[in-house]
Amino acid sequence: MKARLPWQAARYLGLTLLLGLSGCGWLQPCGEKNEAFDVFFGSDRYSTATYALKLGEAADIRSTITPESCRNDISFAVVGGSLPPGLKLDSGNLQGTPTLEGEYRFSLMIKKVEGYSSSFAVSSNPVVIRVGQNLVNTAGKCGRDVEVFDLFFGGSKGTSFLADLRVGQSVDLQSKVVPESCRQAMAFSVLGGVLPDGLSLSEGNIKGKVTQPGSFSFSLGITEVQGYSDYNSLAQNNKVVSNPIVLRIAP
Repeated sequence: MKARLPWQAARYLGLTLLLGLSGCGWLQPCGEKNEAFDVFFGSDRYSTATYALKLGEAADIRSTITPESCRNDISFAVVGGSLPPGLKLDSGNLQGTPTLEGEYRFSLMIKKVEGYSSSFAVSSNPVVIRVGQNLVNTAGKCGRDVEVFDLFFGGSKGTSFLADLRVGQSVDLQSKVVPESCRQAMAFSVLGGVLPDGLSLSEGNIKGKVTQPGSFSFSLGITEVQGYSDYNSLAQNNKVVSNPIVLRIAP
């Protein structure tokens, strides 16, 4: 074998060590060194996650992955049962439209993580999905399985919210949304009045720069929540409306 010069040997040794560490899981494309991987459904890793799905209605059941940055690098498998026909795995989430009534029990298992050569056998908490024609769909994209939505400004839903502003003033009035995790899944509207010129709605908050003097009274309503078809089908007068909002704007 041809003798290597010292710098050649060092480079060869460094490359071999680099590849070896990668094979051992020390160099990986996601997560941190010595990362603990996990997957579960619902709000409690140690309780059974139960969902009701309406037959023929699209569902999107989200899992919690640790670390979230590794979601697309993880290979999953269904164990201990089967998914309802019509649902499929998509990066650890369950998506699709159920086509057959019944009760389905299973868990999700992490089989492999790209960049980690170690064996994995991490299973989620038990999952129960009931599919029926007359069931209420409880698998939303946000919040808990059974959710109460709310929206208000200030410290209390039971009192009006009053803000004194001036023309030219920058405004950022923050609302309280319940649950906060559903804010980005919600659509909001102005009810019973109009926003002053220069202000607009941004995820349930009121922002902008005031350009118009006067007194403006209105409320905000939650018109839609992604993933909650039963809420979305309610008549407008049965949906969540905030406390009254009064903006007094001086010149």
